[in-house]
Amino acid sequence: MKKAVKIFVVVFIAVLLAGMLIACNKEPETITISFETNGGLEVPAVTINVGDDFEAPTPVRAGYIFKGWFVDESLSMPFDGAPTHNITLFAKWAVAIGVVFDGNGGTGSMASLTEGAGYPFTLPQNAFTKSGHVFAGWATTPDGDAVYGDRGTVTATESITLYAVWVDIDSLVNREQISQGYILFGEYPQTLMADGVTITETKDARGYYLGSDGKYYAKVTATPFNEEWYDYQPLFGPDYDNSIPMQSGDDYYFKVEPIKWRILEGNGTYTLIADIVLDTQIFDETSVFWHESYVREWLNGSFYNVAFSFAEKSLIQNARVATNYDTYYNGQPDYEFETYDYLFLPSHEVVTNAKYGFDNQSDRSALCSDYSRARGVFVATYSEKNKDINFGKAVYTTRTPMDPHNVRRVQYIGRVEFTNPMTAGNGIRPMMILEIPA
Repeated sequence: MKKAVKIFVVVFIAVLLAGMLIACNKEPETITISFETNGGLEVPAVTINVGDDFEAPTPVRAGYIFKGWFVDESLSMPFDGAPTHNITLFAKWAVAIGVVFDGNGGTGSMASLTEGAGYPFTLPQNAFTKSGHVFAGWATTPDGDAVYGDRGTVTATESITLYAVWVDIDSLVNREQISQGYILFGEYPQTLMADGVTITETKDARGYYLGSDGKYYAKVTATPFNEEWYDYQPLFGPDYDNSIPMQSGDDYYFKVEPIKWRILEGNGTYTLIADIVLDTQIFDETSVFWHESYVREWLNGSFYNVAFSFAEKSLIQNARVATNYDTYYNGQPDYEFETYDYLFLPSHEVVTNAKYGFDNQSDRSALCSDYSRARGVFVATYSEKNKDINFGKAVYTTRTPMDPHNVRRVQYIGRVEFTNPMTAGNGIRPMMILEIPA
């Protein structure tokens, strides 16, 4: 019996080794890839081993731009680059169109582009300059308005010439204001619509409605802050005696007005902070870190695009923003995190810096817009006891974490405290760096 078992084991091992030897000596399986260039120059078929890396060739067709290989004749299923069986690939083409850049009075030069008709492409950064002017985007006619921004995305169906649009710097910035410590720049909904103004159905590209006074207005369904701990009163207006009650769920209109920025420092290049709280947003759903926060994305996306024109954006710097996380990490300086932003929240260091005019709580506190109140900012209007310097002031968030669960914010009285990043009602008082050429 033992002898039989030994014989079986020996035979089994021999068979196993023989199978392995045959497998090792077996020729690798191959597949053939054929190409249908659909009007392009012929591309010969290739044979590769199954599992080998494969990079499909780029075919050539005069007057066309190659847009990829597809696995079906209808060109609806892109080739993923990992064939496992014999296959024919089909070329997709777009008619080649030219894109020419005209400085339109500016100096410099830019190379023309060749792109595919009907496919989006990204414009290069503008290389033209014009003394005393800022680049405001690209128009499709010499006297037209800008329809594409710098490095914007374009989809064209035929060859086009893009003309640089120039705006006089002094039409964007009033230099006399600078000596007074502020700049009016950009615009955002702020003040409740006055009695007697009616709204038309005409809307601009930002979604604002044209009023009978020629101004634009934002429509908001009121969702005022709701605080059960206080005798909170949702009110509009500059003071308690001239306040207007706000009804939750009602629609209101707010005038789109120039944003007033307070100059903190600078000479030619200015560090600015909004004079008032303009809006309200949560910081983030989970994170206390600026570099991964929702509010950073919102400021540099939705807010940036609606508050500033193409021309104004050309003056706003994509600034290095160093956020000190020392308070979170027990004073370890290695945890400063760097981002590059057009707009950003103030840091704890900024709102406690006497050099910037934040000497005390009163200087640190900030009024808020009617628009932000309708959007739900926590504002001091909740009782007649606030018929003093605190009426109309709101809390606003900084970008500095307090601990693993909270970020620092400024209370409506100007005291620095903390708040959970998900807390509703925290105001937005943005900052930016503005460069104004001489």
